[in-house]
Amino acid sequence: MYQDGYREMVNIDFSSVVIEHMRAVHPHMQWIEMDIRDLKFEDGSFDVLIDKGTMDAMLTGISDVWNPAPEIVENCEKEISEAIR
Repeated sequence: MYQDGYREMVNIDFSSVVIEHMRAVHPHMQWIEMDIRDLKFEDGSFDVLIDKGTMDAMLTGISDVWNPAPEIVENCEKEISEAIR
């Protein structure tokens, strides 16, 4: 996306290791350590949110994706709730 001209992007990850690495690889982008389930941005701060694997990671290890554990459902609902505000 950056190569296509999108410059105002904010990237988040809960892992400080990932954030450090990505800052080194792509220093021209903004990288913030943060939990998608508890975003520290004001409501309406963004026009678009792209989930690139976060929900997939939360669903990893589930034996039945059609009947996930309540904790998994709660985490996914928190992500969606934070994203749409």
